[in-house]
Amino acid sequence: MKSLKYYAHHNIPPLEVPFILLSVLYVDDEPSLLEIASIYLAETYPDIVCETAISAHIALDLVREKHFDAIVSDYQMPGMDGIAFLNALRDAGDTTPFIIFTGRGREEIVIQAINSGADYYIQKGGEICAQYAELEHAIRTAVERKQTAEALKSKHEQLTLIIEKIPALLSYVGSDLRCLFVNRKFAEWYGLSEEECIGKDLREIISERVYQGLRERLAGISCNTDLTYEEIAEPKNGQPRYFRVSVIPHCCDGCTVGAFLIVAEEITDLKRSEALVEIRARQQAAVAELGRMALTGVDVQTLLEAAVARVADALGVEYAKVLELAPDGRSFLLRAGVGWRPGLVGCAAVDADVRSQAGYTLLFSGPVVVEDLRTEKRFFGPPLLFDHGVVSGMSVIIGGRGRPFGVLGAHTGDKRLFTEDDVHFLQGVAHILAAAVIHSQERKG
Repeated sequence: MKSLKYYAHHNIPPLEVPFILLSVLYVDDEPSLLEIASIYLAETYPDIVCETAISAHIALDLVREKHFDAIVSDYQMPGMDGIAFLNALRDAGDTTPFIIFTGRGREEIVIQAINSGADYYIQKGGEICAQYAELEHAIRTAVERKQTAEALKSKHEQLTLIIEKIPALLSYVGSDLRCLFVNRKFAEWYGLSEEECIGKDLREIISERVYQGLRERLAGISCNTDLTYEEIAEPKNGQPRYFRVSVIPHCCDGCTVGAFLIVAEEITDLKRSEALVEIRARQQAAVAELGRMALTGVDVQTLLEAAVARVADALGVEYAKVLELAPDGRSFLLRAGVGWRPGLVGCAAVDADVRSQAGYTLLFSGPVVVEDLRTEKRFFGPPLLFDHGVVSGMSVIIGGRGRPFGVLGAHTGDKRLFTEDDVHFLQGVAHILAAAVIHSQERKG
């Protein structure tokens, strides 16, 4: 979900942007808290539209009349508490993402909320910016999670329809594994005609590795025993292809296997989707953990060191760094980092002008993504990056009170195209660090 800031940073005219609003229902029996939350969310996150209800009963009426992308509810309310409200929604078949936002933090309440189907449980209190940043992140994450689940469900239904209507790689082979029948998709996959496949031993068509694996599996198969496994086929266009292979024995006399029906369903897209979901979940968990750390009031340096470690792990990169802008604004100090050579963290300096990626990020005031530093034309890579063989990376600003605190970056020695989700993750971490920095600066006066 893109905010107005994203489009502004990328110089996209507002009228050309398909701006999507998030509709949120916030339920609390304290009018002042409803007012504060709705005003704060509206002013801080223009794409979030917050409607309020002073009781769960009123909220239930609103839910029947309107669609909401997410529901945020207090726990302790007269008449019907937050968990009872959640149960009423779920009993009615409403799967709207639900977040308990309360000052009560007993463990049994948390467990009850999660068991009832709450997506998140957030405790009120602490620094207001960090608190509402966590709430905003929880709202977006819960909505994205539901959208992802719905998209995956839709994808599964589409794949099922395709499998039913359009044949998969289908072959019917004798017990000697000679082809008795293949469908067009099977033949086309191997660059043959259907007629050319008939009578051939599978060994003449598929790779030796796949053939030997199939023979080993068929050795123990018997009548009325289907076999399903996953296989990596020969790469096409340099990319591995994944298949779910189902083998159904055909018993001629009820006890002797005379032939096999082999159905190979390609699941490459599913594998990639699962990998993307897993990566996104890891990123969301990292942001949530850092948010919790910030709320506990850990010192800024500890939070910075935790942040670069989580960034490197969640993005799968070798290098992550926090560069702190010097008081004169002319250079950065490598304040925290992972992957860099010993002795650099706390000592290495990077120019803050447009010749460096960090300096360009500061000037650009938005996320900067580099696919290949070796051919980059917008700026020159600093020695810190070139000395470590960095090829791809991205960087975002860490805000501060009055001026930016610095830059958060992630880099890798492999050529890689970072996704929008990767950028959003890095920005989410930077927002948490900024809130912690501002809070620290305010405490120091």
